[in-house]
Amino acid sequence: MHPERSAQLLLLAAAGLLTLLLLLPFRSAILGAVLLAYLLQRPYRALEPRVGDRPAALALVAGTVVVLVVPFVLLASIAIRGVRDLYTTVQGDAGGGLEALLGAVFGTDVDVGTSLRSLMENGQFRDLFQAILDAAGGLGQAFVQLTVLLFLTYYLLRDGDALLAWFGAVSPLPASLERELCQRADRLMYAVVVGNVAIAAADGLLVGLGLFGVGFSDVLFWTVLSVFLAFIPHVGTMVVWIPASAYLVATGSVVPGVALFLYGAVVVGAVDNVLRPFMGSPEAGLDPALFVVGVFAGLAFFGVLGVFYGPIALAMTKIVFETLDVTTPSRTTDA
Repeated sequence: MHPERSAQLLLLAAAGLLTLLLLLPFRSAILGAVLLAYLLQRPYRALEPRVGDRPAALALVAGTVVVLVVPFVLLASIAIRGVRDLYTTVQGDAGGGLEALLGAVFGTDVDVGTSLRSLMENGQFRDLFQAILDAAGGLGQAFVQLTVLLFLTYYLLRDGDALLAWFGAVSPLPASLERELCQRADRLMYAVVVGNVAIAAADGLLVGLGLFGVGFSDVLFWTVLSVFLAFIPHVGTMVVWIPASAYLVATGSVVPGVALFLYGAVVVGAVDNVLRPFMGSPEAGLDPALFVVGVFAGLAFFGVLGVFYGPIALAMTKIVFETLDVTTPSRTTDA
């Protein structure tokens, strides 16, 4: 190989490795932004001719922020309301204020002053302070990741077509092969993403209906939470309806508790366990069992987003091999 060409390839490899190392800490935000931009692509194309590219992208990103923040606001409001109700109850019964509240939570008498002195004397106060700093650092990191996700989503909506055109220009693959790969990838991603979203929404609504039927309060919150948890296959909504069933049985409502458990196991479980593998597997060209393997492998490698990217990665590997196999000159000659 020519020395100049070798130097160019070495420089390109070094630049690519450096870019990968820089982006690796933000892989979750980047993958999430790609997913959000894909989901928002169709609304953006409908809105952009009417209001312009920047207002359309900003409006959709703002709507995404609302969708992401509302469940956490609901969770915080219910938690605060629960603590306030517990404090009011304890204060009315025992009149002990904070110490009575802590005693009711932990099931034993708590002396706040003695506990603080014990922490300081044993050197554990420093560990407590370090834990608080670590929690604050985690919140700061989460804010940075969210910022990257939103900014990247905005620019992918605006300039995604230009980015794809640039990839096509620098790619050594034939234009016809690029078009075929992009079209199949688009159909695959649509099937996997829309299938998972539809199943999560159905799961969440079914769990909400079941909780409403047995008389639970704050059904809207539990429905929203169930929708988010339902993205974790085979496990997600069980985190809601199994403890709810156990709570009903433990408090004496045996029949509603058993009914809720059977409803969750049969109805909600059927939607998750039976329909999920068949929503994306036909378009992916994967056996439903391999599709499920892709989901769990994606969860292990990508985190929560692996629910989408695991099956997509497996299916795209299959698509690439099939496409290259068909377009290889020796194959077409033999045919």
